[in-house]
Amino acid sequence: GGTRTLTGERGPDPRTATLTDIVGAVEAGGSDGPFHFDGSFTIAGQELLLEVTTGRTAAAAALPLRVTLSLPDRVLGGVTGTAGDGGAGSLRFAGVLDRSPGTAISGELRGEGRRLGDLTTVLAGLTGRPASEQSRAGNARPADTRPWTLAGQFTWADGRILLDGLEAAVGDSRAVGSVEIPLQGRDRGREASLVLSFTALDLDDWTGGDVPVLPDGGALTLDLLADAVTSRGDTLREVSLIGRLADGSLMVERAAATLPGGLVVEGAGSLSTPAGGLALDATLTARTENLRAALTWAGMWAGMDVAAVPLERLRRAALTTRVQAAAGRGAQARQPPPPRS
Repeated sequence: GGTRTLTGERGPDPRTATLTDIVGAVEAGGSDGPFHFDGSFTIAGQELLLEVTTGRTAAAAALPLRVTLSLPDRVLGGVTGTAGDGGAGSLRFAGVLDRSPGTAISGELRGEGRRLGDLTTVLAGLTGRPASEQSRAGNARPADTRPWTLAGQFTWADGRILLDGLEAAVGDSRAVGSVEIPLQGRDRGREASLVLSFTALDLDDWTGGDVPVLPDGGALTLDLLADAVTSRGDTLREVSLIGRLADGSLMVERAAATLPGGLVVEGAGSLSTPAGGLALDATLTARTENLRAALTWAGMWAGMDVAAVPLERLRRAALTTRVQAAAGRGAQARQPPPPRS
């Protein structure tokens, strides 16, 4: 089979991806189509199946286009199938290629797979980024066995890729939203953005209970919401975060969550994970209408006992504090007067 190297020019450290063992066959219904390609190639040691079907070509007309990219079953120890049967995972696009004016691709994108780790391995190869580096960046592990699905409206035009009306699921986590990615050489002032609203997000499922390492790649603006977030056995409600991720640091414009016991926490600041540690500098505000309930929850892990405090006490409370913490040394806090109760 043939070999081809793809080079990306975006960012100060361009990456390359090499496709090997490229084989396939093209069928044509005539000089102007329709055309059909069925083949395969290997990237980062992983074989992929590719199927492309187009309609008839016509000057200044949109060209119907279908593309299926699949992982063969044998990545899970089964037998190799064809691109159309899905195998261990697949991405399927159905839409049009519009060549007037300019060039644009738009349509519906759907995908599903048995193991998220297979998808991240493929994406690592396509971006020229080793899967081990993605794992260090806090992304899904290559051995991740959670099933995944996604669906949305895909657009590639005006120097950007947009996935709108996104519906995605990984394991027990579910989200809707949009993703925008600017392409190299176009509109360099625009940053990638991620807008997601989760009905459920299991952080333990993503991190294994450890502090994730923030990626040190390009800039990404974030607008995240979640009805419920599970972390270390507790459930946080009405969680939100607006911020910007760049160069291994997360700048938080605003974050908020309702903790168990009805404790509402809001904050802003910066978070980074140098060498797998943690560095935090943030201003936090906490308020509750039932301090007793909040302290009772906190007592599960702080050893507090509020049962002996009279019932008329420990009601409404508010607190504002600045927290500075770093790996290897405890948190430092500067606080205003004690909370009001």
